Amino acid sequence: MRNRRSTYHLMAIFLFWVGTFFIPPLPVAAQAKPVERDTFKDGKIDQIAYVDKRGNPIRLTIDSNADGIFDKTQFYQDGKFDTRYEFVDGHVARSTRDTDADEKVNVWQTYRNDLPVEQKTDGDGDGRNERVVLFDEKGQPHLSRIIPTKYLLKEESTRV
Repeated sequence: MRNRRSTYHLMAIFLFWVGTFFIPPLPVAAQAKPVERDTFKDGKIDQIAYVDKRGNPIRLTIDSNADGIFDKTQFYQDGKFDTRYEFVDGHVARSTRDTDADEKVNVWQTYRNDLPVEQKTDGDGDGRNERVVLFDEKGQPHLSRIIPTKYLLKEESTRV
């Protein structure tokens, strides 16, 4: 069992590495000149939007605190929000996703040392997390819990 888990972990790292370094971040046909903005009006670019040929957003990179470091990246599918990653000191700290294309976040994930720690999911769109997955120190899921909606309290629906 331990060897199988190690093999899956190594495969995940390899696929991440291949996807990061060998697959272009945008399809060649969708690449366009990036649109840069200075939203803080301090003379520094703090947002870079990548759009397709029709002007639909594909990716938005953000420097959220004007420190010169782009610390958030949002991805779009068919012009609609899909995934957002937040970085702290160059490492992914949090991500949010809209997995059902209703333009509302329904998956929240936290990371430590670039590995997932916890994932919360609102599967029915009621604003409450029905599923929580905890990850071990290697980033592998080790505990999953489904909470029936009727047992959730308002405090439990607080977002990360």
